[in-house]
Amino acid sequence: MANCMAKISAIIATSSILLAGCAGHNSPYAYPSPGVASANITYIQKAPPPSRYVIIPRRPTASAVWIDGYWDWKGAQFSWTDGYWNTNPPRAGAQWAPSRWKKTKRGWYRQPGRWR
Repeated sequence: MANCMAKISAIIATSSILLAGCAGHNSPYAYPSPGVASANITYIQKAPPPSRYVIIPRRPTASAVWIDGYWDWKGAQFSWTDGYWNTNPPRAGAQWAPSRWKKTKRGWYRQPGRWR
């Protein structure tokens, strides 16, 4: 029985490691965590289009926070991602800092939005 439990524990641990390694690989961007070198950022030479003008729908709940839409880079072209109401912010009074594009000597990169 102990041998069986050890095998199950090893399988669960291995699965967790493999799944954690897959996180974020569907995105064309790699975003560094604070303190990580910027070598993980994907730069592009083309400036993003201007933000779209949208009419924000009525707030569904008093605690909902609007998450702005943004232009995303899909490897060959920009694609618009619509904004939406987040009805479950991480804490009361949380504010959303929207995604934005930054220009550097290397080119443009998108800084994703975040809670503050």
